[in-house]
Amino acid sequence: MAIITISRSFGLYEEELLKEFALKHDYNFMSHELLIEVAKKIEEPVERVKEIYSMENFSSFKIFLTELLQSMKDSSSLLITGTHTDAPEFFPLYYSTLRDDEELAKFEERKSYIDLMKQVIIDIAKKKNVIIIGRGSQMILKDLPNAIHLRLEGNYQDKVLRIAEKEALDEKEAALMLKKINKNRKEYINHFYDETIDSPELYHYIINIDKLGKNRLFWFLENIIATQDNH
Repeated sequence: MAIITISRSFGLYEEELLKEFALKHDYNFMSHELLIEVAKKIEEPVERVKEIYSMENFSSFKIFLTELLQSMKDSSSLLITGTHTDAPEFFPLYYSTLRDDEELAKFEERKSYIDLMKQVIIDIAKKKNVIIIGRGSQMILKDLPNAIHLRLEGNYQDKVLRIAEKEALDEKEAALMLKKINKNRKEYINHFYDETIDSPELYHYIINIDKLGKNRLFWFLENIIATQDNH
């Protein structure tokens, strides 16, 4: 009875492989399915939930500014309304954005969503026999005795070539996409969980699946399951 969480670098396109493994071993597979569960709870379209949570569009700097704006609004009534002409001189850069609360609303919505996602992952883990992809699950379930946390990596050039093929990009564009999305994921985990996504301390195993290959990856996961079943 094992719970396996999987964090991964972008560019592996590993989900179909892991779904195949989960089906073969009668395991629940939760990736996009996590978004569906949250969407059901808040009665929103799943695409809306995906937009709220998107790590690909995450910007820690933007969130930092939003938090700063919120603290400014909380501490001074002068900052709630106004224009450039009556803004305090010591906050000229940020002040004008306070004319619209849209970003603050988005930030609060994201925080609420993340709390809900945490609860969904905890509830799913109670069912056991599940593979959970991403969404900070390695931190959320870090103290669970029967949870095994994996980090999947791959060869840089192999990732670039896969991205180029899957996304119909040239290699230069693919390399930029790889850098951007991995950076966004790293910032997301750092901001909301105060952790470094590729820190060895978060995982039982870090695996280069380009070196390991499909058959040995399946063998490896099967041994993890067998070990947990014997506990």
